Formats: sequence, structure tokens, C-alpha cells
Amino acid sequence: MKKIKSRLKNFFTTNILLKIGSLVLAFLCWAAIANENDQVLTRVVNVPIEYMFEDSLEEDYQLAVLEAPETIAINVQVRRSSLDRVTADDFTATADLTQNLGGSGDFPSERLVYVEVDYASEASKSIYVAMDYPKSGPYVEVTMDKYIEKTFQVQKEVTAGEGLPQEYVLSDDQIQLNPSVVTISGPESEFSNVASVKVVEALEMTTEDQVVTKTVDLNMYDNTNTRISRESKPLLKMSAETAELTATFLNVGTPTVKLESVNGTPAEGYKVTKVEIEPLTVTIGGMKSVVSETSEILISSDVLSVEGQRQDVTVEVDLNDYLPDGVELLGDSSMAVITVKIEQLKDRVMTFNTSALDITGEDPDYDYTVNPSTISIRINGFESELDDLSQSSIHASIDVEGLEPGTHTVPVLIEEIVGYTIKNQDSLTVRVTVRAKNAEEETTASSSSGDGAEEEESQTQPSETQEETSPSGPAGENPEGTEGPSEPAAEGEN
Repeated sequence: MKKIKSRLKNFFTTNILLKIGSLVLAFLCWAAIANENDQVLTRVVNVPIEYMFEDSLEEDYQLAVLEAPETIAINVQVRRSSLDRVTADDFTATADLTQNLGGSGDFPSERLVYVEVDYASEASKSIYVAMDYPKSGPYVEVTMDKYIEKTFQVQKEVTAGEGLPQEYVLSDDQIQLNPSVVTISGPESEFSNVASVKVVEALEMTTEDQVVTKTVDLNMYDNTNTRISRESKPLLKMSAETAELTATFLNVGTPTVKLESVNGTPAEGYKVTKVEIEPLTVTIGGMKSVVSETSEILISSDVLSVEGQRQDVTVEVDLNDYLPDGVELLGDSSMAVITVKIEQLKDRVMTFNTSALDITGEDPDYDYTVNPSTISIRINGFESELDDLSQSSIHASIDVEGLEPGTHTVPVLIEEIVGYTIKNQDSLTVRVTVRAKNAEEETTASSSSGDGAEEEESQTQPSETQEETSPSGPAGENPEGTEGPSEPAAEGEN
């Protein structure tokens, strides 16, 4: 044991310098060998590029990026032992798009943009020996185009679902969109087939108040009415991609159109025959509570005047001016044409057989004989309607109440004929002979008197029935060709 201790003591106390030198030499040899195995290597790192100030490029320079490299390759030097610790996250690459080298003259589609590369703040810089840019310089080539903006009015292709009740419709006028205008911006070349922006939707009426609200998509369409997918136009930006749609389903009604009244009086001898309105009925839509109470559209009488007119008067009116609130016209036109027909009044002399007279007030003890056999009635009316008159259209009567045996002049009463005027009503009379049924002498006297009257009448009565139509004349004027015997009191006509 003592020998071992002695030997150890001699080892550490003798030839100390020689031993220290040997250790240093051994360390140097180890270091040389280790350095030979952990040499510095070069590695290429693809660093993602962050492009800056794209909005400024569009707004201030009217340029838009079509295509740009996503990464830039840089060279880094690192020892072999740290090679697995190298990552692109240790670096940052930023490119200011407004600092591009575009040149001058015609618009250059490809431009060089400077890229600034640096260590990331959290990078382990100690593992890197050096970092180098590519030999071509810290630039990337960016393809650009002119930046433009286009505004589109959103088109509505909104239809009602198949379950819509028949008494309702969906009117385009009752569809609102918010927003209704969309701006699309981006490279000019990307707009080549963009023709419109539309909402295409089928709506169901689901609420009692007839109003439906829904968020809908806004989509681009080309000239063939084919939808353009957003994925196919990633460089175009829409100011809105959805809209709030509000639609009102309209309850349908079919009111008639009427003129309140005819304003004014036609010229003397003329009269309004009728009022024609085209269209006579229209289709309206609105809230059910209003439509159900709108059975007619009443046009004010002041839209036209027939004062002093001798011919038809026509006017065109806009029915929208006469619709109640909450109702709209459904159809291509809101105009209605109102025509007031005016015709000239004319006279017609009609022969009436007195055998058709109604006799009232008869005494059962007497017989009554009426002469002459016909009377002439002057009727004033519209020419187009006078031809439709016949004896069956006229109801005439006499009253013989209180008449004693003998011959009497009795007025003829003509019942009013709607639309016509009897011009000689006051002068129409007949002779009535009254005979007692049981007194032979009264019968003989009455017969003699009657024969004389009949003989006189036969001398004055025209051989044929005469009728004539002529324009209205002054009161008391007989139509040409009409003689007095069949019209005993013509002088008093009005």
C-alpha cells in the first residue's frame, strides 16, 4: 500500500512541465480532429416574402399584383453540428411593393421589387456563421397590371317558390337589396368576362305579413349568364359578397276603373251617350288589408270636360295617381284611356196605332170609340238608337173617366222612355166618342156623330203611314214631309 502511494506522489511531483505539455498537445490534437469533422457548410433557405403596402400600390399608383414569388432563396453558412437547427423561421423577408423598378414608357407588366432579408427577432443567430443574398441581388420579379374599379348595379333574379298561393305574386318592385350597388376592384385583365353581379334566389312566403327577409349571396356572371366562381377570380375584390334581401309578397286584386262623373254639358242638340274606359279592369297588388277594400279606382271628373263639345272627348290618365297607399299596379302600363262619346240628338216621327192605347176610367154602361186610327209622335234621341224604337217601345194611354155620351177631345199621355224625349207630348190628342149601351137613340145619335167624324178623318188622314228622322229643330217646327192632320196640335211643340 505504501509503495502505491509513493508511486502516485512521484507521478504528480516529478516532470510536471513535461506532463502539462503533453496534455496541451493532446487537446490541440483533439481540437484539430473535431474541427475537421464539424466543418462550415452552406445551405439554401427559402424564406417566405411578406409584401407590404399593396393598398398604397393600388390607390396611389393604380397598379395591381398579378403574380409574385412566394419565397426568396438565401444562402446561409452553418456548421455541420447545427445543420438540423436551420429553419426559415429564423429569417424575415419583406418587400415594399411601392418601391418597384418599373422603368418608363409603355406600361411594363413585369417589375423588380426590392426584398429586405434579416434575422427574425427570435432566431438563434449563434448557429449561423454567415448569411448571403443571391448573387442576382435582393430582388424578385413581380407581374403587375393596371388596377381598376367597376361599379355594378345588383340585378335581381328573385322568384317565388312553387308553394305560393294563387292570390299572391312577387313583384320585382317590392324587392329591396342592401347593398344594391357593388364595386369590384382588381387587375384590369381579370375583368375580361365579368358582365354583371346578380342575386339568384327562390323565396317562400312564410310569414302572415307577407314580408320575407333573408341574407343572400352576390355572385359575378359572364355574358352567357353563367356564374363565375370566386375561386376562379381570387385577385378581384368585391365591396360586398352578401346582401340583405327584403321582399313583399303582394295580394292580388282586380278593381274596375270608373270616371267619377262627366264634367260639363255638350253643345245644344248634342248629348253624352256613354263613357268608355280602356282598360276597364286592372290588376293591383299590395297588402291584403288594403287590396280587399279596393274594388274600384275612381278617376276624378276634372280630368276632362265636354263643355260645348260636338264630338267625342278622349284623355289619357295615369292610374298611379289614383291608387290608395300600399297598392301598386301589376302590368306593363299604368295608363288608362277615357273616351266620352258625344252624339247629336235628332227627331223621328213615329206612327202609333191608337188601337194600342190603354184606356182608363171607363164606365161599364158606355162604349168608347177612338179616332183617328193613328197618331204621329215626334221623338227626340240619338240617331244610332232611334232606329231601334218600335211601337212596342211606347206605352200610351188616355183617361175617359167622367166623359158623357158624345164626342170629346182627350190628351194622349206617353210614358217616359229612358234616353228619349217626346217633343209633341202637349199636342197629342184623340177624339173619343162615348155611347150609352142601353139607349137606342143615344146610340143612333152617337153613331151618326161618329160616322161624320170618321168621314172627316178619312179625308184628312194620309193614305200611308209616314215616319221621318231629322235633326232637332226649334220648338214647334214640323219635320219636312209631315202633315198636320195626324199631329193636330203641332204648333205647340217644344
